[in-house]
Amino acid sequence: MTQDNISDNLNNCKSARLNKLFSTQNHIAREILLKISLLFSGIRFTPELEEAGKWALPNYQPYRFNKEERLERDVDSVDIPYLMFLGKLLIRVKISSNSPYSVIRKNDDYILYCDDTPVREVEFQRKPDWYTTKIQDGTPIPMLGLSQHGDMLIVNASPGCEYFLHQDESSGNYRCRFCFYGAPNPKMPTLGRPETLIKEEDLLRLAEAVSIASKEINHIYLVAGSMADINQEAERYIQVASAITKAVDDRVNICCGSSALPKDASLELKKHGVGAVCFNLEIWDEELWDKICPGKSKFVGRENWIQGLTDAVDVFGRGNVMSAFVSGIEIMQPYAYSTQQALKSSLEGAEFLLQKGVMSLFTLYWPRDASEFEEKSDIIHDYFLELSNEYHKLRKQYDLNIPNKFVCQNCSYMQLDCDFDYFM
Repeated sequence: MTQDNISDNLNNCKSARLNKLFSTQNHIAREILLKISLLFSGIRFTPELEEAGKWALPNYQPYRFNKEERLERDVDSVDIPYLMFLGKLLIRVKISSNSPYSVIRKNDDYILYCDDTPVREVEFQRKPDWYTTKIQDGTPIPMLGLSQHGDMLIVNASPGCEYFLHQDESSGNYRCRFCFYGAPNPKMPTLGRPETLIKEEDLLRLAEAVSIASKEINHIYLVAGSMADINQEAERYIQVASAITKAVDDRVNICCGSSALPKDASLELKKHGVGAVCFNLEIWDEELWDKICPGKSKFVGRENWIQGLTDAVDVFGRGNVMSAFVSGIEIMQPYAYSTQQALKSSLEGAEFLLQKGVMSLFTLYWPRDASEFEEKSDIIHDYFLELSNEYHKLRKQYDLNIPNKFVCQNCSYMQLDCDFDYFM
């Protein structure tokens, strides 16, 4: 099966949703339409996913069997793959019993099917070699805060967000409302302590792990927690960046995913080998930003955040400064913006940032509680596709593509931006 007959095969798929998508969006490459269809529809659980789960990079959540499935098994759940490649496309695996898609094994190949029609070969991302490796003191590398998405290594040096620790009378704490990443747990030795910096022995262990894992990747996304004091956060990121850049060779490009740091901190990061930064605003709309990102609003402030982004362009150069946005949350309750409101706001923000040399990265919102999301799935699907398409037009207008050295098709599993740059 070749790439050339993907379109012919998809024409034979009986999925009403996919056929409608192809007919109404025929100005967009079919590869992109297939990806967004899979992101929303997911794939049905098959024995092939259980089989691949034994050697593939595991999903964050295992597949939990329903009552009927459990009668035939000794376990309640099994690991399933996290990411799958369809040629140039990288897609997060989502399980949905109502999906028209499934993955079936034929001889040595895994084939994506739409209904009964084969679409093309699928590859699941394998566990990287480092995943089962230990550093010299016997610690497994995954326990040191490393994970991998395609060819990107995520280095989470201090997986804690202090916004969880500060209480807001109306809502409980200052975390971003879509996020549970960095919630306090025993694996966060620095969170809640007065120390800003990470202990030297912990840094050395982290650097050893990164040195081993970096042989299998092209770029690093560095995370070191969010702190209520932005200057203390800057100290920590500079400390970690210094240790990490010494552990990798020049082939590996490093992006820092911190809060919006002051310009002098950006200069220090560049001095220590960081080539790009990604200060994530999450939401452009000013009113929603205060509601959805109360910690960022209180401890940094929107004007300071935008200033940090524009100052960083002076340091890292046009196109090497990014800000991720969580696309779709503004349509959900209790915010309930219309798609046109959300689209207008997001594109206005994207153009404002492009004018400053800052790239937006639009990531699909996938909530933990999927019930309301499923109800609005068609609305968010159309919104996300239109937003990604219109933003691609803006990038062409301003002669800017997503910087592949730091974010690329081989690591963007819930975004369409790099796919638009490649296929369109």
